[in-house]
This record gives sequence, C-alpha cells and structure tokens, in this order.
Amino acid sequence: MEYENLRSVLPYCPGLGDPRRAVDPIILRNLSLGCETFNEIAAGAHLLFHSLLTNRLRELQRARVIEISPKSDGHGSVYELTAAGRELEAVLHAMGGWADKWMEVTFQHSDPNVVLWSWCQTFWRRDRLPDNRVVVRFDFPREGRRVRLWFLVQDKDVEICRRHTGFEEDLIVTIEDPVAFAHWHPGLVEWGEVLRSGGIRLDDRRELARALSTWNAGPQAHAQRREGKRHARGRIQTPRAGAVGPQPDGASMQSPAL
Repeated sequence: MEYENLRSVLPYCPGLGDPRRAVDPIILRNLSLGCETFNEIAAGAHLLFHSLLTNRLRELQRARVIEISPKSDGHGSVYELTAAGRELEAVLHAMGGWADKWMEVTFQHSDPNVVLWSWCQTFWRRDRLPDNRVVVRFDFPREGRRVRLWFLVQDKDVEICRRHTGFEEDLIVTIEDPVAFAHWHPGLVEWGEVLRSGGIRLDDRRELARALSTWNAGPQAHAQRREGKRHARGRIQTPRAGAVGPQPDGASMQSPAL
C-alpha cells in the first residue's frame, strides 16, 4: 500500500484549498486501515494538535465522508467511513502511488514514529511472534533530541507505548539513520544492508535481534505490489500480436482487461 507516502504528498496539494484540509487524507487513511476511536486515529497522526483533529473530524462528518456514533458503553465515539468516504480510498492510493514514483524520501518524510505505527497497524506478522512477553525499545532522533518508543508484545499482539512499560527491555533498537529505516519498511533496501551501514544498531538478545525484521510483513508486501505494477504496465505497453501499423511514441496499448 502507498499510504505511507501520503505525508510527503500533502505539502504539494494546493488544490486542497484551506491548509487545514491537508490533514484530511491522513485521517481518511487511518480510518481505512481500521482505526475507529479518536485515540487510534490520533496515534497515526501524532503531529496533529487534538483540537485540529477534532475540527477536521467534525468537518468530514458534515461533508458526509465519515459517520460519528457513540460507543456502546456511552464513553467516547466511534468513527467510520461512509460509502462516499470508502470511495476516496482510490484517491488515497493514487496520491501515495504518485509519491512512491516521483518523490524522494528525505529526513522530514521519514519519522520513525510513522513507520512504527504503520508496521503495527497494518503489517504485523503475528505468526512469527514469540509466545512469551517481549519489550523492544526504539531510540531515534527528532528535532535535535532523542525519542524513545516501546513495542510491548504479548499474547500474539503488539502495543506501541510512549512511556516505559514497567517491564524489562529485551531488545534495544537505535535508529541512527531514519531515512534508511523508512526505506526498509517499504522494501526499498534490505534489513541486513541497513544494519551493515550503521543506520540501525541492535543491542541485547541475539535471537531477538535476528527475529525482529521477520515480524514486519511490510517490505515483502510493498515489493510484491511494485512487482505487480511493473508486470501490469508491461502487459499494457506491449503491442498485441498481429498489430498493424506504427505505434505512437510513448503510447500505451489498451489492455483487453481495461
């Protein structure tokens, strides 16, 4: 999925008009990925002020793009896409696909917090997780300071914690090069290559250090998606057998499947 690259597209979308609307694709992305509560949506848009997020959710409701209903226990709300909102998923994919093809991932677009959230929200390999509880700490730079986040893995599930879990840390991951880390998640570079370059350092238990990258289905899923797109483009651009007459330069033959 191209959703990760939406962060790099948004600053270049003047057609959105009101600058506050530039965050709407991020909100819709999070809802598309299964977020239902305010806190879940906010976790995938951690740089947004809660007041702005609240405002945009209300505006999206007024536009009939999302529905807001009370939770069954009466505490808080549940947010869901309407039929109109679900049709916007194709737009999100197109925006992310454009960024994936044309924009270079830079330091400002490679926040490890976003990568870790995407990993846990969409690409967690529960079949590869250990049976026992595991705590993984991630250290990385942001705006001149060091930030820490933790994975709390237990019962074949994971939670991202912004405060110490209270349990002993089993593995410490130091992200020295956020751009390299961001390239690994969509499968643009191999895990071993990032380790050898010093972009990531692993400390403590060796068996966990070897297993960590296998818990992320993102690199393989993104690589397969790109390969599928290459094959699709090849089928469209290859002239049909027996075609008569010259083909315009750069023109794509229409596939019978289209």
